[in-house]
Amino acid sequence: LETPQDYRIAWTKVGEQFLNWRNLDGNAFPISPGYTITGLDEGEEYEIKIRARYQEINNGGWSEVLAVTVASSTQ
Repeated sequence: LETPQDYRIAWTKVGEQFLNWRNLDGNAFPISPGYTITGLDEGEEYEIKIRARYQEINNGGWSEVLAVTVASSTQ
C-alpha cells in the first residue's frame, strides 16, 4: 500500500457547505493524521472529515463526517 503524502482535513459549521480545497479557512493538509484545528467559535457545532492524499491525483475516500461541539474555554 502506498504511503500518503499528506492528509486533507476539512471542517465547517453544521448546516454550511464544506469549502473548496483551496480555501484554507476550512481545510488543512498535515503530513500526519494528528492535527489541532484552531480558530473555531466556542459553543458552535462543526462537521469534520479527513482523507489521505497520495502522490498523483489519487486521493483516499472521505471518512464519515464527525459532528463536534467546541467547548467553552471556561469549562
